[in-house]
Amino acid sequence: MSEPEATLAALIRRIHAFRLGDPGPVLDTQAVAEARSLLDRAAGVYGSLPIHVAEVVAWMHLCRHLASGDGRGQEDLHTAIKMFAVVAEVNPQAVPEPVRQYLADGVTGIDPGIQAQVATLLEEAQQRGDRVALERAVTLLTTAVAATPAGHHDHARYLSCLGSALHLRFQLGGADPDLDEAIRLGRQAVAATPAELVAHAAMLSNLGNALLDRFGRTGVVADLDEAVDVGRRAAAASIGDQHHVVCLSNLGGALLTRFGHTGSIADLDEAIGIARQAVATTPTHHPDHPRRLANLGSALRTRSERTGSVPDLDEAIDVARQAVATTPAHHPDYAGRLANLSRTLRVRFERDAGTDADLDAAIRFAWEAVTATPAHHPKRATRLYHLGGALLARFHRTGAAADLDEAIGLGRQAVAATPTDHRDHTVFLSDLGNALATRFELVGSAADLEEAIRIARQTVRATPSGDPDQAKYLSNLGTMLRARFERAGTAADLDEAVLVGREAVTVSPDDHPVRATYLSNLSATLTNRFAYAGAVDDLNEAVSVGREAVSATPTGHPRRTERLSNLGLALQTRFEHTRCLSDLNEAVVVGRKAVTDTPTDHPSHALFLSNLSTALHLRFQHSGATADVVDAMRGWKLASRSPVAPMRVRLNTAGHRAQLLAAQRSPAAAVEAYAAAVELLPLLAWRGLSQREQQDLLRLNAGSLPRDGAACAIAARLPDRTVELLECGRGIYWSQLLDTRTDLTSLRQVAPDLAARLHRCSVALEQHARTDVVG
Repeated sequence: MSEPEATLAALIRRIHAFRLGDPGPVLDTQAVAEARSLLDRAAGVYGSLPIHVAEVVAWMHLCRHLASGDGRGQEDLHTAIKMFAVVAEVNPQAVPEPVRQYLADGVTGIDPGIQAQVATLLEEAQQRGDRVALERAVTLLTTAVAATPAGHHDHARYLSCLGSALHLRFQLGGADPDLDEAIRLGRQAVAATPAELVAHAAMLSNLGNALLDRFGRTGVVADLDEAVDVGRRAAAASIGDQHHVVCLSNLGGALLTRFGHTGSIADLDEAIGIARQAVATTPTHHPDHPRRLANLGSALRTRSERTGSVPDLDEAIDVARQAVATTPAHHPDYAGRLANLSRTLRVRFERDAGTDADLDAAIRFAWEAVTATPAHHPKRATRLYHLGGALLARFHRTGAAADLDEAIGLGRQAVAATPTDHRDHTVFLSDLGNALATRFELVGSAADLEEAIRIARQTVRATPSGDPDQAKYLSNLGTMLRARFERAGTAADLDEAVLVGREAVTVSPDDHPVRATYLSNLSATLTNRFAYAGAVDDLNEAVSVGREAVSATPTGHPRRTERLSNLGLALQTRFEHTRCLSDLNEAVVVGRKAVTDTPTDHPSHALFLSNLSTALHLRFQHSGATADVVDAMRGWKLASRSPVAPMRVRLNTAGHRAQLLAAQRSPAAAVEAYAAAVELLPLLAWRGLSQREQQDLLRLNAGSLPRDGAACAIAARLPDRTVELLECGRGIYWSQLLDTRTDLTSLRQVAPDLAARLHRCSVALEQHARTDVVG
């Protein structure tokens, strides 16, 4: 290796160390000596200054200036700009964007020293989130705009630069007026600049970015359409220019956002094509390369969510990892890229290709993203929301109540931090409602269910017809109304659940991967309504849409087991009405598949076992096959002992097992099974619920257990056991009636955090107790 090559390699190592967070190597005085030596020797060897040498020297001096802080190191800055100007003549894409825009805009009306100061202040603000530097840049640019006549050839450029600075201030936690003013200035700059000028394309692209952010803030569709329009104009006007790849990348982001609003596949495919082109034309060492990788990853993840494409999802994870790996931890965009990687890993976990490792990594990256995001950052609410979603996914996998409670807490924080007129407010509210409904299923709190239904109605009302999320919100409302019917028996809830469930299926595209969820939810609701009202058409429709849901769900998909179990319930119910054995046989087949494909430590495994056992018991009653009744008894026993199942499922299965033992063997054989079921009663009605809720749960789920157990004990001539069962049952009911301890209702009003902590402790203790139950 020649001496110039060795010196070049040494400088590159210093720059790399700075990007990894260590400024020492670039601040070393030896670095300046190496740069001077390299310039002198390179000119002597090559006869002129090579571009790759100028680029490395420029970056070294810029890094020194940024590392100096507080505006020091002006000599380094001037040298960097001088070198970057040489590079820009040959390879403008190798110049960092703020410097490139500065060189392109030619801020010549300001004193040259101030020009350099504006450029470096914007660089510091963009790369490090330095608000002090940004305020100084805004002040200088405001002065330049005021000092330059409207007809001056530089006036439009100052307007555009000031607009970009105000937009950046909004992104770093500024107020809405900053964004509105950035758009106003951007429009003025575009209108005042002839289309044939090179700067026109950059001004259009900057305006498009500001419009896109305002759409994200307000949801005004006109801003989104205008962002796409000016993005197209910028891309067309910049062909052959140094800004073309930037304009392309910005257009891709606008198209991706519009897909999220309209569901247009054409916009999504075009966004991915543009993102690929932007990545391919950006050198890997370029500072914008991680951003373009992140944009491509987001677009691929979005298409995978829409189409179910596993290759798109795998590629999205790959490029998201690259984007994180090539972004320094101190960079302002680092947290956002962590959050994107977390979201993509969670999507893969929720598909058949995912693993628990994907979910754990998603939670870890989401935590890191939240930790790295300042308290008042505009994206903090979004990152809290996604962290909550990842924790909720882990709860569904493991049944850990602490994850569920934390997800609800994070959801409340995200909602509280988001203005009610922000378009994300409805999204955050909806998922908070889902988490509350899930907690109702776990512990039976009517307050959680009522709040979930109120939220679900609010999100449905706030969502316009044709919105891509309309079907999801309708289906969620239907599921919650069905849960309330199962608890309170109000027919109007069940009718409304069917109505909104059908509407969800109708408005969902036939090829949408989540449509199967809406079909399965509708099947369960129709089955319930048949059981209540007896309309055969409801039952046949339940079987039909249940089959459609299963056929639309790939083998291995984590939700396939739930859809199989729902179909099995519909078939089982139809057998009870028609006595058609083929329906019952199919119910057993799909029920077994649901059980075998679900891990035994999954919270739903016990429910699927219970449903299968019911079908097997019915078939035994119909055909007399001993193997069926043995399997049914074994299934209910295993379900009643599941340490992660909801307590209502455990209690119901324990009761079914006891009844079957009494009928098929002897009363004596059933006594201990009844005793085990009765011992679960205090865990069903835990102290965190109101007394009314505790009493309702006991009445609805276990009203006759102690009496039935005592009857078996009498028949078995076990008087002592009879008294024990009756006293145990009576003691539980009297303790609920006469309990003088206050429930958590009042505590939640004065100390909600303490109430939540007590709730978590109670559920944790309950889960520990579940592992010790015998019977």
